[in-house]
Amino acid sequence: MQLMEKTPVEESVPQSGSSTGDLVEQVREETIQALIKTGIIRDAEGEGFRNYLVAQSIGAGDILPVMAQLRGIDELEQATAVAQWGRQIGPAIKKRYSLIPFAGKLLGSVSLFDSHPEIKEAAASVKCPLIFAEDADVIGFGTINPVAATKLGEHVADLIQNRSGVRPYLSLFLLELGSWETICGRQFA
Repeated sequence: MQLMEKTPVEESVPQSGSSTGDLVEQVREETIQALIKTGIIRDAEGEGFRNYLVAQSIGAGDILPVMAQLRGIDELEQATAVAQWGRQIGPAIKKRYSLIPFAGKLLGSVSLFDSHPEIKEAAASVKCPLIFAEDADVIGFGTINPVAATKLGEHVADLIQNRSGVRPYLSLFLLELGSWETICGRQFA
């Protein structure tokens, strides 16, 4: 990868007790480990990439598109590369995700975000938009990064269970880069 030399960087420290900050850090670390495990990046690149992400204050949700840019992948080919990496990462973390190629056309309700602003904050922090929700019982999130969706799903399930005593049923889906950008723009702008 270009621009990813090993240079020590002072980690940005999440606010004390910030579960969203912890979520972001966990997604970044586990995504890098999944990229290494699948051979998408070499072990030696991992630390440099981590340092670059932290130094540039790049969010955990943007890891794959940033990696495509750093690798000099043509803008028209970035969507293909990001989709391929997403499919490769899934099995590495023992999760299979269905692809929703038309997700950008869905209008999904974000009423869950109105009643649970902490869920919106967590979803925005790792850029996993809400695809559907039936109250807080059945929830679907989309992603380009299976690690982000898996960690967000665990986080959201814990939040709702702590609040209501009921663990929600979660569905997690892979999105195409264009759909993901469109939905994130609508939900998190």
